Amino acid sequence: MREVALKLREVFPAKHRARIEARVTAEFIQRLVNDVTKGFGGDVGIVPRQFLRSFTSVLSLVDDNDDFDPVKDGFKSESLSPEEKRAAAGQPVSAELVKAKLDLWKSQGEMLTAAAKWNQADAKLRKAMGLLVRE
Repeated sequence: MREVALKLREVFPAKHRARIEARVTAEFIQRLVNDVTKGFGGDVGIVPRQFLRSFTSVLSLVDDNDDFDPVKDGFKSESLSPEEKRAAAGQPVSAELVKAKLDLWKSQGEMLTAAAKWNQADAKLRKAMGLLVRE
């Protein structure tokens, strides 16, 4: 993730390139990576979206504000999504997703069963009323 951030810093469309490179140092980037991945055991594969969002915000703040220095002023990364919070707490996110899919399929099955029963009842009613012609 550090390498991605260094490349992003390089290609960021900055108006003040020297300010970006002076204030968003490799050391700051490493500290931001560590902060964002805290609780994930350093696994940046879990939170790349959050990291990139936070890092882009830092670059924009430094470029837009002459007096902003993320090292001196501090910078708090953006909040985690509910899935990222569960992963940080050591809760299995993939198991939750599997359960949600199974619940969805169960609900879809129940809907299909209800629709089939409704069609059967409708056919019986039409037959009773003499509206159903031999198929």
